[in-house]
Amino acid sequence: MSLRRRLVGNDLMVDEALHDNMRIRSLLLAAIMTLSSLSVVIASDTITTQDVDISGNYTMTGNYTVSHGTTLTIKPGSTIDMQDYWMKVEGTLIVDNSTIMSSIQTTSPGGHNAGVWDSLTIASGGTATLDNVTISNAKSCMIIDGALSAKSLTVEDCLIGIEVSGTADISGLSVESVDNDGVRVSGAATLSQVDILYATAGISSSGDLVVTEGQFQQVGTGVSLDGGTADIEDLDFISGVGNAVSIASNVSGDIDGMTGTSGNSIVAIDSTGFQISNINMSGKRLVNSWSAGDLTISNATYFADSSETPIDLRTSGLVALSEISLTGQFSTFQGSYSAPWIGIAIAGSGDYLISDSHIEATDYAVKASGTGTLSVSDTVFLSENNGLSFSGISQTTLDNVTLNISQGGESGIDILQGAHSFSGLEVNMPFNQYATGSTGIEAWWCSIDSQNITVTGFANSLSVYESYLSADDLHLFDSSEQGLYASSSMIHVSDSMETKVSDTGLTMVSSNAVLRTWSSSYHENAAAIDLDSEVTVWSLTSTSNLYSDSTGEGVLNYGSSQTLNLDTATNNRLWEMTISFEDLTGNPVDADWQVMGFSGTASSGSAVLPVSESGSQITATYGGVGAISTPTGVQGGTHTIQVPIMPQGDWTLSAGSVVVLGPTDDGQPHTAGGNITIPANAKLVLQDTSLMIPEGANLTVQSYGDFEGEHSQFHGNIISHSDQFGDSPSSNLTVDGNVFWTSCQNDMTLYNLHIEGSIQLDNSCKVTINSGSVPSSWTIGVGAVFEIVNTLEVTVLDKGEAVEGATISVEGQSVVTNPEGMASKSVTAVSIDSSGVVSTGLMQVQMNWGQISDLMAWNTSMSKQHTFVASTVQSGSLTEWLELEKAWSPYHLTGDLIIPQFQTMTVNDGVFLRVADGVTITVEGTFNSGYSTISSMGDGARWGGLVIGDNADTSAQIIGTSLVEGSPLVTINDEATVTISHAYLARSSGAEPLLRTTNAVPVSFLSVMSTTFVDSASHCAEIQGSVEVSFVDVEMDNCYSDALWTQGTFLSIDGFSVSDTITLGGVEGYLSNLDGEELVVNNLDGFMMSDLTLSSLIGSDNRQINIDGATFDSAPAIDLDNSAGTLTNIAIDCGGSGTGFTTHHGRASASLTLTDSTIDSCTKGIDLHTDGESAPMILNNVAINSMVAISSDGSNVVVNQGTLNGSLDVDSATANLYDVAPLSQSTSSGEITIWSTHIFDVRLGGNLQSANLQLEVGDLWSGTAQGSSIQVSMPTKFVDDTGTQDFNTVRVIATAENLPETEKFLTFGLDEQEIIQIDMIGNQAPEVEIIIPDDGFRIMETLPIEIRALISDDLDSNQELEIIWRVNSGQTELMQLNGEWNNITDLPAGFYVLTLEVIDQQGKTSSDSLSFEVTLLDSDDDWSLSCDSENWFDKEVNLYCGPDIYDTDDDNDGILDGRDDYPNDPCASLDTDGDGQPDTINCPLGVTTWLTEDGDDDGDGIPDVSESAESDEDSESSPIGTIIFVLIFLAAAVFLLMRRKEEVY
Repeated sequence: MSLRRRLVGNDLMVDEALHDNMRIRSLLLAAIMTLSSLSVVIASDTITTQDVDISGNYTMTGNYTVSHGTTLTIKPGSTIDMQDYWMKVEGTLIVDNSTIMSSIQTTSPGGHNAGVWDSLTIASGGTATLDNVTISNAKSCMIIDGALSAKSLTVEDCLIGIEVSGTADISGLSVESVDNDGVRVSGAATLSQVDILYATAGISSSGDLVVTEGQFQQVGTGVSLDGGTADIEDLDFISGVGNAVSIASNVSGDIDGMTGTSGNSIVAIDSTGFQISNINMSGKRLVNSWSAGDLTISNATYFADSSETPIDLRTSGLVALSEISLTGQFSTFQGSYSAPWIGIAIAGSGDYLISDSHIEATDYAVKASGTGTLSVSDTVFLSENNGLSFSGISQTTLDNVTLNISQGGESGIDILQGAHSFSGLEVNMPFNQYATGSTGIEAWWCSIDSQNITVTGFANSLSVYESYLSADDLHLFDSSEQGLYASSSMIHVSDSMETKVSDTGLTMVSSNAVLRTWSSSYHENAAAIDLDSEVTVWSLTSTSNLYSDSTGEGVLNYGSSQTLNLDTATNNRLWEMTISFEDLTGNPVDADWQVMGFSGTASSGSAVLPVSESGSQITATYGGVGAISTPTGVQGGTHTIQVPIMPQGDWTLSAGSVVVLGPTDDGQPHTAGGNITIPANAKLVLQDTSLMIPEGANLTVQSYGDFEGEHSQFHGNIISHSDQFGDSPSSNLTVDGNVFWTSCQNDMTLYNLHIEGSIQLDNSCKVTINSGSVPSSWTIGVGAVFEIVNTLEVTVLDKGEAVEGATISVEGQSVVTNPEGMASKSVTAVSIDSSGVVSTGLMQVQMNWGQISDLMAWNTSMSKQHTFVASTVQSGSLTEWLELEKAWSPYHLTGDLIIPQFQTMTVNDGVFLRVADGVTITVEGTFNSGYSTISSMGDGARWGGLVIGDNADTSAQIIGTSLVEGSPLVTINDEATVTISHAYLARSSGAEPLLRTTNAVPVSFLSVMSTTFVDSASHCAEIQGSVEVSFVDVEMDNCYSDALWTQGTFLSIDGFSVSDTITLGGVEGYLSNLDGEELVVNNLDGFMMSDLTLSSLIGSDNRQINIDGATFDSAPAIDLDNSAGTLTNIAIDCGGSGTGFTTHHGRASASLTLTDSTIDSCTKGIDLHTDGESAPMILNNVAINSMVAISSDGSNVVVNQGTLNGSLDVDSATANLYDVAPLSQSTSSGEITIWSTHIFDVRLGGNLQSANLQLEVGDLWSGTAQGSSIQVSMPTKFVDDTGTQDFNTVRVIATAENLPETEKFLTFGLDEQEIIQIDMIGNQAPEVEIIIPDDGFRIMETLPIEIRALISDDLDSNQELEIIWRVNSGQTELMQLNGEWNNITDLPAGFYVLTLEVIDQQGKTSSDSLSFEVTLLDSDDDWSLSCDSENWFDKEVNLYCGPDIYDTDDDNDGILDGRDDYPNDPCASLDTDGDGQPDTINCPLGVTTWLTEDGDDDGDGIPDVSESAESDEDSESSPIGTIIFVLIFLAAAVFLLMRRKEEVY
């Protein structure tokens, strides 16, 4: 076969059999065209060289580029059929009232004929103006890299709607049936009147977005904001919306106005100050986030219609909620509920602000956990069962808050740990005298500082455990059991406390209370005070208490004007006495005073204070210096206290005096001017302050003198002659100086004395300090001994309850906890005598209780108090909600735990849960964990992990949790929804992964975000089964096998950093932003990958592998076997040696395509090999800089543009290179063809001209093309084993209808100009004359104007000419008409110019014009000379007259237009039912009408005259004859061709 025969035609290698097949196809095409409308055909791969207008129906046969400096205008009414090509706009595109679509039907992704053609792309620098345009059937309907201005734009049936990386301004946007994002913005977009129906995401933006008025239906996420800025107003979510708005980090701005319904109204992830306001929504959740960041939501009305928590938040930032109205209703199998189950759930370390809100709930109004803060103001909460729960939260503030609990509820406010401030707080429940168990406020292990608290209606109003409560006013009313209950707590009420209607008003267990006033009424016993409690009441009043005003074994200090019924073991009467305060000279001073737990400041040197009849210690200070006095209380008594002043020099206290130094006003230490001497029977006390003496001075404690400190410091040296110095058990003094004991008469036992300097003991002195610290140096006299005895006090608790019988072992010596859960062990930490020092040092302490053990180290140089928390979790199956609180952590689980369906386990922030070896937690219901740790019990044990899955309601939220030492840590083995966020999974063993989904898993959902996997004994994550997996910002390190091994799943991965291999087998979905090492891909078919950083990619048997953006830094970089697909933006750097890209045994059904990529510093850039049939590998714009650019053994290759900076070696294959050439080439039984692409620019008189081109390049190649700006590739070099042929001349024959043939020989080649211009010869312009109407013609409004012309042309028939009539008023064109004959209608009165323009097919133009006048409409023709134009009335005929605009009776039927339903028709005037048919028709003589009389005047469906009508069935014949004709024609054609072939052979 000759070389010419092999290469004839555009696609090379066309033989005789192919010609016969082409004839058959031509006949088939001709037959089909007889059944379809004609369309203009645009030639393939068109690039405009001047402005182009398109109108009518067009079918693309190639890609279309609007080049720089040119404009494509698509006229109104046009339909562009893109087939499977693309359109790129580098210049300007103008489209008006047109459709851009594809008629090709496809079964590709989407199922609604989406993705047929690529896109309409507005390139950078290009512009597009669209008005009333519909675009459909594309992969991306529009890609905007340049600028778009659009009105009434519709995009539908695309994979992606509009991608905006440039700028877009769209007014009126409709998006329907889009598989992915309706609008994707990375640039700047301004959108208004947006309507999106059926899309995965409505609007997704990481750029600058402005939206005004948007509607969303059947959309996964309405608006997704991932960065940039957003200014959004008035969004309406109509139905079928999953997430209305999703907000991620680094986006700023606001949304003002959200209405409608959705699953989640707001989803926020690490928001950075975004604001959302004016919301009126319904659905499952108003806001849902496990890492909200900084977020503000205001003026929101929300109706919750499910059991989900409508406000469910976790943040480390600041979340502000204001003007929130939360209501709801939902039903479950357990019943119907009239409010959300939980109103608000908040957690994390951030801050929450709630203000001016109304929250309703069924079980809890607010559940707050974590370590953050909560501030609530001016808000009302309503709940059926429980109000507010504060668990572990560090601080809350409630200001002007009302909480109402339904009758039969359980609790108002439940507090565990933290500091809390309440002001204007009301907690209410309807009173039931028989109620038991409910509590208004219950507080554990916390401090409460309040101004005004009112609690009514609960069985127990206020209960505090191991807490401190300070209140200005406390009102506890209508309790059936107790008013105030205190256990191991301190209570201080500075103003008033009222208790009313409860069995006991005040119950004290191991507690102390100081009350300024207490009014108790209607109790059985007003107070019950146990042996270890004391209550002090300045003023106590009693009303109608049944049994006693106080009872119990404790102490009551009281003042009262009443005679009380007291059954307390110890009762001390307080009398108000006038206490005067003066300095040493007798002048009054306004001293600060403290007595009986009360405090204040004197006024004019005196104060009325409560003084016990058994004596009360009064501490008075002035300027931080004071005295202590202990007067005895008597009715009406007085007492004077002298307040000393520290002298400027040496200071010797008065014998018998007690001097107190308290905090100074400025917080600075007290400074003495010299030595300080404490004589016998004198005492100096430091209270919460510091005292300094000058360097070289001493503080001397003489015999029987005393020096004590309470949480204070002394800076200086001390000489003590007294055994009373520091002997108070309540003392706690730190001495920054030296201490010298001398003149020792007795052995001394001191407490909490911490000496930071040196000590010196005189002969025979023995000093023992309990709970002291070791001095820096010492000097010990003969027979003297210095000892420090420190004590370890241990408490063992199980969920706050004392554990009796736990063993505490200290270096082999054991003690057992008592019923209070306490045990202590004292040791001599240091013993110093004249012979030396003996110290104990560090000791190990172990606690054992059953299977639970714990360790601590005790530095015996200090006393220590330690609590072992041995909280237990009962194994078995849960029967109620299990919540693990931080306060009782750590917890211990020693047996398998099952969370059955409809049950919940919650692990709050800060909790440690230790699980025994092999023990599992099986989740069939709900599991929620916060920033906590779940681990084994140590010693190399591995717990069995979380086993999740059972039913559609099974769910697990693992937020911020550290899961460690499990094998595996998480297993999903059945249907479930699992979320893992900001978590840490580490240390599996026994060849087990950290995370596993089993192959038996039905449809389940796994979402992993911002999570680290490390130290696995197998894969870090092993994923299989019918599970949909989402990874976002996940890290995996030190995985023994693969980082991720997954088979047959659906993956959504965005942000993935690994140090080990990833293996993907038969997966669907996408992977982006991967930073890893080796990626193995097998059996992929459409899986999308982007933005990869890898060392290597290995794969086999991939039907369609897709990568957009990947960087490789080693060789071999890519090695694929039996794979096809598209790889784009790939950067390979081999580092100087090796092969960059290797592909073996390509697939026969599809090509492997590499686009916009680079391969550098390799020995061999691309290595191709196949030993069977395979599609060619395609390279588009690939730059290869390697010694061997491409080496092919049996595999065909196509290279489009790019750079081949190396050799091309082809063995037993063909290579087609378009617009690129290698440095060198070689063949072995192969062929290389280098093609040069050019644009044939066909012109007539300087304008574009469509033509048919016949092209010939030597005897190598020939082809045809059609169009005016045609892109054609032609062979410029051919290489085979026989040698090289170069070509640089093409013969062109151009023909066009009614134009002479043009033949030229033109130069082409890689170094020649891209555009080759062909000039054709044209014809003359048409002849034109307007014959109707005449110039100066006049006619009245509404009457048609006939227009007619004489037209002729030398080449074209009139039907082939473009005939355009234009009507102008001044410079404004009012209308266009077509044809030789037409009518002008609907022109208002005025003067006009009529212009006729005729254009032939070659673009020649002729024109003619005239002027005419349209007068005002006078429908009844009564504008006569007798018509008075001032009042438009004709007195001669006594009728209104004139033009219609002035005539009030336009049809002269005697009925004014305002009453006339048909003001321009004299035959009718009344239409009762407004259906367009008059009740009656009465035409004047000679007048007819198009109207028909109404047979049913009142429109009631009953005819005025009853009659029946038979309906005739219309039949419509089908074009069967035409179809039969076509079939016969086709059969005959095939028969003739077959006979001809038989004759040939």
